[in-house]
Amino acid sequence: MAYPPMPPQQPGYQQPPAAPKNGMGTSGLVLGIIGALGGLFIPCIGWILGILAVIFGAVGTSRVNKGEANNKGAATTGLILGIAAIVLATLAMFFWADVNADLMDQYQ
Repeated sequence: MAYPPMPPQQPGYQQPPAAPKNGMGTSGLVLGIIGALGGLFIPCIGWILGILAVIFGAVGTSRVNKGEANNKGAATTGLILGIAAIVLATLAMFFWADVNADLMDQYQ
């Protein structure tokens, strides 16, 4: 008994291109915004989030330069806002220390 001929083979499937890794740049942007605003009232929050924003923004920018991500604006803005958060938190610390010193002088 003879079998019928085999049908033609389907072309092989290609793997879809990898999705861009935009998480670090976006995280840097979000942490930079929260750190800059939160650092005005609670300086330690501004320092912590600012440092994290600088790290994530730098890694995100590095990934953009390697071609692994496509959100250069968000990564760069996160890096800049992280630096701004650190500076604002430092200035806020001196401001709140001065306000506290004035209040202590009033009650003595």
